[in-house]
Order: sequence, then structure tokens, then C-alpha cells
Amino acid sequence: AAISLALPAMMTLLSINILLGVMTRVSPQMNIFSIGLPLTLFVGLIILTVTLPVLAPTFDRLMQDSFVNMRAYVGAP
Repeated sequence: AAISLALPAMMTLLSINILLGVMTRVSPQMNIFSIGLPLTLFVGLIILTVTLPVLAPTFDRLMQDSFVNMRAYVGAP
């Protein structure tokens, strides 16, 4: 369940880091830190903005399931 919520951001940020690594290998004189940090922050915020409305129903369902499981564990009706 947690993987389904985190997978879009994880895969996007992993691909950004791979792209930055390739850019560092191709152009070693470029300061990757001055480009990489703002780029990953910007892309991360964009991904959160895009995926949050899509993942909200999934998160709601997971929260409801967790409350049902907690009630069953405690023994409440």
C-alpha cells in the first residue's frame, strides 16, 4: 500500500537523479549541485501537485481499511 502511494514520486526522482548523473559524466566542468537541487525540488513539487488528487481516493481507502483493522484487533464492534 505504501509503495503504491510513493511509487510515482520515487520513480520520477530516481530518473531525475540518473539524468543528473549522466549530465555530470558528459560535462564534468558543470556544477551539478547548482542545477540538481533546484531541479529535483521543482520536479518533486510538480509530481506531488499532479499525483496528489489522483492518490487521494487510494489514501482514503487505505485509511478506512486501517481503522477497520484496528477495530477488529481491539475487538470493538
